[in-house]
Amino acid sequence: MEPVEVLQEFKKKVRIKNVVIFISDSLRWDYTPKEVKDLGITFKTIAASIFTASSIPSMVTGLYPYNHGVYSFSDRMSKVIPSLLSLPKFNTSIWCENTWTDWKPKGYSQIHEILQFRSAIPLEELSTPFIYIEDEKGGHCPYGWTENDIYSESDCISFFEDYSKRPLLELRERYASGIRRSLEMFKKRIKILEERDLLNDTLIIFTSDHGEILGEYGLVGHGNVMVPELVYVPTIFIHPELPKEDYSEYGVLRHVDLFPTILDLLGFDITIFRTEGISILRFKSLPQYGKSYYKLVRSNHYLIEKGVWGKNGGYVIREGSRRLWIMRTLMYIFSPLFKPYTGETIYL
Repeated sequence: MEPVEVLQEFKKKVRIKNVVIFISDSLRWDYTPKEVKDLGITFKTIAASIFTASSIPSMVTGLYPYNHGVYSFSDRMSKVIPSLLSLPKFNTSIWCENTWTDWKPKGYSQIHEILQFRSAIPLEELSTPFIYIEDEKGGHCPYGWTENDIYSESDCISFFEDYSKRPLLELRERYASGIRRSLEMFKKRIKILEERDLLNDTLIIFTSDHGEILGEYGLVGHGNVMVPELVYVPTIFIHPELPKEDYSEYGVLRHVDLFPTILDLLGFDITIFRTEGISILRFKSLPQYGKSYYKLVRSNHYLIEKGVWGKNGGYVIREGSRRLWIMRTLMYIFSPLFKPYTGETIYL
C-alpha cells in the first residue's frame, strides 16, 4: 500500500489529540537508528535548511526561510505567522533538556527566542490536548556529550580542536554515541506517554533539523555547504495503528510538509493556512523533489545556496559575495579539521 493511503486510512480510524515532535539535532539520514525505524513509517526527508535556526521555523510553519524570515539566531520570526505553536485549544511547549543547558529557566533556549515563544514545559507536565516539540542534543557537537563530559555542552571549538588530532573514526564513533544517547532519551519520552495512558491519542514524530558532515569533503559540522549529508534527514511517524515500514524508495517528505500534514491529521481545514508544503494525505503519492535554502550574511555581504533534491541527489545553485566565498573557503582550507575523507559510515 502507498504511504499516502496508509495515512489516509489512519486518519479514518484514529482521532489524534496530541502531537509529540522529537528533533534529534544534526541527525543525518544514514545514521538513523534501526530501532526507531522499526517503530513506525519512515520517510527520507529534505531539510528546509542546513542550520537549526532556519530549519525549525520551517518545520513549524510549512514555510521556507525566505518566507518565514529566519536565517540566523539573531533573527526573529513574526508572531503573526501561523504555526504549530499557535493552534487554538492546544497547549504547546518547546523543551530543550540536553541542549542549551546554559539557558534559564531549564528547558528554555535560543530556539524560543527566534520563534518568540515562551513556553518550556516538560512532557510529563503538559496538559492535554498538546503539541510538544523537543530539541534533543542528538548528533550536535560536542558529539556524544554527557553531563560528566570534559567539554561543556556548548564548547564545540575545544571539542573539534581536540578531535582534529585524532583518527577520523574516533570522531564518528563519538557522533554515533550521541545518536544512541538521543535514542535513549526518545524512549523515555515514549515511556512518559505510556505512563500517562496517551499512546493511543498521540502522534509521535521522530525527525531532525539537518544532518552533519563527518569528514566528507574535508569538513566537519553543519551550516557549511549544501551537501547530501546535511540535507537528508529521517522522519518517522509512530502510533500503535501505524505499520512499521520504510517508505524512502517511494519519494521524499519535506520539512515544509510537516505543518500541513499534522494539521490534516488533527482535523483542521488546511486551506485556510498559508503553507508551501502539502498534506501528504491529499495526493496519490509522495513528492519526488524538495527544496533546501541557506543564507549567510556577514557585514553587508551574503551567500545563498538553493538546492533542489530528489531522493538520491540534487542540484545546488550558489550566489552572493565573491569576497565572502573566498574568505569562507580559506577558513576551511586552513582549519585543523581540513582532512580527506577516510573510513566507512558507522550504521547503528
